[in-house]
Amino acid sequence: MKIIEKVKSLFKKETTQSIDAHYIVNSEVFQAGRDVIINEKIPADVVVILEKLNEHLMNQDDKETAATSQVCDIYAKLMERTLQEIRNCIDRGKVHDAKEMIEQLIQTDGFNIIDTSWRIQIYYLQGIVLLEENEFEQLESILEYINELQQDSKYRFELIYRIACSKNDEKMFEQAIQGFREINTTTEEIENKSNRFLIIQEKYDAVISNLTDFDEVKEVYADNAEILYILGIAYFNLREYSLSRKYLVQSNDINSFEYKEYLLILSEAIPILTQKGIVALMTLEEKTILTKNLNDLLKLQDFFEPRDITLKAEFWVHIFSIKTLINPSEAISDMEELPESLRQVDNMKYILGEAYALVGRTELAVEIFEEIYKLLPSSEMLLKIVGICYEEKKYSKVLEILSDIDYKEYKDDESISYILRFYFISYYKIKDYDSVSKKLEELEREFPDCAPLFESIAIYFYESNKIDKAKEYIGKAKSCIEKTNDFTRVFLAKTCKKIGMLDDAIEVLEPFKEYTKEGLETFIEILLETETEENLNRAEDLLNGILETGCREPKILEMKAKIAVQNADLTEAIKWFTELFEMVPNAGTAYNLIATKTQSRDFTNIDEYISCLAKTEEPSKLMMGAQGLDAINKSEQAKNLAYKALYLMGNEIEEFIYGQYLSLHFQKMPKKSDQQEVIEFDKIKKDVVVELVDPEGNTRFICMNSVNDFIKEEGHFAIGCEQYSSETNLNNRLLNLKIGDQAELEGIAYSVKSIVDKHTHAFRYCLHRYTTSFPNSGFVKVVPIGEEDPFRELMPILIQQKERTEFLLQQYNSVEGVGIPSTMLCDDHGNYNEVIKGLLSMENQMFYSGKVDALDTNNGRVILSFSSIVFLKHIGFLERVLKEKENIYTTEKTLNKITEIFTGVCELGENTKGTMSIDAEGGLRYIATDDEYKEKNVEFWRGIVIALENIGIIKTNDNQHGEIKKSLRAIMADFEFDPICIEAYEEDILICDDLSIRKLIQVTNQQLKTTNSVGVLEEICSSEELLDIILDLAKQQYVYVCSKKTLLKIVDYLLRKPLIIGPGTDCDKFIGIIRNMFVNQSLFVDYLPMLRDVIYEVFQRTTGVEGYSLLEQIIKEIKLSVDRLGMPSGVTLKYLMVPASFDVTKAQFIINVYGNN
Repeated sequence: MKIIEKVKSLFKKETTQSIDAHYIVNSEVFQAGRDVIINEKIPADVVVILEKLNEHLMNQDDKETAATSQVCDIYAKLMERTLQEIRNCIDRGKVHDAKEMIEQLIQTDGFNIIDTSWRIQIYYLQGIVLLEENEFEQLESILEYINELQQDSKYRFELIYRIACSKNDEKMFEQAIQGFREINTTTEEIENKSNRFLIIQEKYDAVISNLTDFDEVKEVYADNAEILYILGIAYFNLREYSLSRKYLVQSNDINSFEYKEYLLILSEAIPILTQKGIVALMTLEEKTILTKNLNDLLKLQDFFEPRDITLKAEFWVHIFSIKTLINPSEAISDMEELPESLRQVDNMKYILGEAYALVGRTELAVEIFEEIYKLLPSSEMLLKIVGICYEEKKYSKVLEILSDIDYKEYKDDESISYILRFYFISYYKIKDYDSVSKKLEELEREFPDCAPLFESIAIYFYESNKIDKAKEYIGKAKSCIEKTNDFTRVFLAKTCKKIGMLDDAIEVLEPFKEYTKEGLETFIEILLETETEENLNRAEDLLNGILETGCREPKILEMKAKIAVQNADLTEAIKWFTELFEMVPNAGTAYNLIATKTQSRDFTNIDEYISCLAKTEEPSKLMMGAQGLDAINKSEQAKNLAYKALYLMGNEIEEFIYGQYLSLHFQKMPKKSDQQEVIEFDKIKKDVVVELVDPEGNTRFICMNSVNDFIKEEGHFAIGCEQYSSETNLNNRLLNLKIGDQAELEGIAYSVKSIVDKHTHAFRYCLHRYTTSFPNSGFVKVVPIGEEDPFRELMPILIQQKERTEFLLQQYNSVEGVGIPSTMLCDDHGNYNEVIKGLLSMENQMFYSGKVDALDTNNGRVILSFSSIVFLKHIGFLERVLKEKENIYTTEKTLNKITEIFTGVCELGENTKGTMSIDAEGGLRYIATDDEYKEKNVEFWRGIVIALENIGIIKTNDNQHGEIKKSLRAIMADFEFDPICIEAYEEDILICDDLSIRKLIQVTNQQLKTTNSVGVLEEICSSEELLDIILDLAKQQYVYVCSKKTLLKIVDYLLRKPLIIGPGTDCDKFIGIIRNMFVNQSLFVDYLPMLRDVIYEVFQRTTGVEGYSLLEQIIKEIKLSVDRLGMPSGVTLKYLMVPASFDVTKAQFIINVYGNN
């Protein structure tokens, strides 16, 4: 919306004037426009008294002269009151009353004999009144009267100065200033008057230069209310509103005044009002500011009411400029209550036209704008008229208007660019190709550097599928963009975005030094659309900058949420979408909340969002509402809402919506139910689809609905059948008929062929339409099953599945880098226990848990990761760890995930039969999922949930590691990398059985120490238990299976009793651990230093036979492993002997044992 640009006309005239304090105590005269505004509080009306005094003075004799002085004192006081009453009338805008009082005084007997100073002031005030009435000729007489009374009167020079200001007459100004100098007026006052006259001349930069040093008011003027006021006005007219407010506030603090309050309000409102496209762009914050501005302006109504029509009209124009944006309908009705004199002001008519346009009464708006244009033609008003017609798609009207006007006369105006844009687009919308081509050449020739014109031509070629030409004209628009304003940049960037030229859009917007709100939002939207990591980061930085200012605009919150979605940070997305919905509840945000909440299994307040979607009639919104209902186990409501969505789509098909509908049924298939759902019936009832066949074999499908709220028309064809409500007469003809029964409809006899549940029919219908319409969809693949080899067609899919599994396993085994977490080896985390089991049992496959770090788990907090919780449960020690360790914690996301998994496995029902895969030889492999397995899986996860009921929750800082988490979300869920955000204390330890996660923590959260499950087991298990646990894990290639501390604990256990060597003994188990530790060359290299340390620890701990016997067994197993793995024997022996140094006994012992094996 365009604000009236006559604000500065309020300040062109004299703004403030101090009157001689000798004559007027505590009074100050201000002027806005020609309104003289006088502050004083001493009212009086003493004309009658003056006459009597005058009569008394005329009749007194010489003897009474002694009393004259006393009478004059009374007279002076009464006259002072009379003059003040006149000033008050002028102050209240009652110029006519002031004029009558002055004329009455002048005509009073004795006026000519009163003191000269009083008569001068009365003539001065009479001059002010004449000045208000533009009676410049009579003012000459007033100046002569004053001159006759006193040639060097300050009031005469003051009146000359005021006339100079009113007429912007520099010669009279110099005359006044010369007079002030002659009567020794202070330099400061003369400077003030000079600066005020510069304001009249609109030389605002000169005023600022005179009054400031380095953008700060000069120190000498720091406490001068008048100078600060003038400075505020200068900045105001230069549109530097923040500086204007600064000095107006300072002036008002020294000497408050309603007109300053008025300017202060406008200085806050006008920057918002002058935005282009204000209604579309206005933020809630800006609307709040304008509402306050409006209320504050209305408080000044009494001040402006008595003013002249010009000032009063300007005041009301600003009132309605604001009100039109806040509530245009109310503005229209309020403007009708204004006096006719105000309603006829052109600016008020303009505001009324704006209000009509905003409420959609565009014909009235155009009528008003055309009326104004005839009186005051301008390119801005022409743009307003053409723009409304264009937005209304009245393209012929646009051409008609511009054909009657020589719009080319506005060639140098900014508005012509957009007039041309609307003109060309309207032209090609209704003209043929040849005509458009000629017009294009004509306009391009006439306006060779008009960016909006080239942008509209680009749109024309884009809509004509001539992409290369469209890009050519985008290039032309970019080449002349520097000659246009920032608004044009935004326009062009949006068109680049529409055409798909995102890099060009960014290039157009990047030169902004400071972004307008629309420019910044457009820039962020384009950065987001590119979906590159760099631009995503830039967009987030810009949004964070906006949020740091305290802004909570819906558009900003929405973009912040979308970034979180793109980063797969669902928790963050839900946070922003929730705040957005609380601010502006709408179906779009409710849709996004349900989508993110169902994916993250966070169902808080989801009913509220579902209710919001259920009120719409948009199929996509309704289908998402159905997804939400299904997620909270309201399956019947979900089916009915989804059915309504399909009904409203009619015969249209959208891949995503149909996919959502099918997913509802696929999700339902594996869910457990007490009895098989009946989908086919032998008798017609409500909520079924009846297949009817006529004698010629033609079929009709009719659905009898029990819920009627979505039926728009009886018999409307949707979802592959005729849809009827429960209130139709068909009920009487069809209900309770059985298969094979006859029914007569519209004179035709039909036979009932089948009766199917309507939701089953809908599923079959959608599945057929989906698979035929989208054969290459990745969501649903139809695999035809042959009778001879029913599984042959499945082989390609199973082979792809096998290749994917092998690839993931390969990535898991990439231990040189970070690898992938073991959780990625299963699509359904409810099967993670099977992944652990598979890794531990698979031939030649390591279970990478990382090294057992010897940490004290008794002092700090022990934090269980997801992998360690499931692993400990798998080996049967979770409950014991939780029971014997009081300082056990986990993260909230881990706990929520486990609860979600348990809920999921409980719903796994009868329709899940097994898993098909390809074995190593390429053959088909089928693993049945029987009821026993399902129950065991439920009990496994139930045990975890119960065990964790009282576990402590560790605090995480989700604001950390934003960039890393963005990358990680592409391959794993939040709960998996949650440990990197743990706010760890020095003694905290994370138990984690996933090497990739531990490596990640080592880089991102070095304060947090980690170990695998063995690290906590060695603290709570006896040596005898450890011996069995470690041996079992070593056999299953759990890496790493122990630390030196673990082995020495077992050694101490072995040496505390007679050492028995032989199969099945504890010593045999210990050697078995070593044998399985050395399963390959890599692990041999990793474990050998640990075994060497253990050997020398045993040397130190014993001199008995048992110790040396145990050493002999350890060294022997090392030598056997060297031979088995093909390791260099001599190098290994040399490595073992290094710690012996000069201890010949130990060295010789090692040599002998090693050499004899």
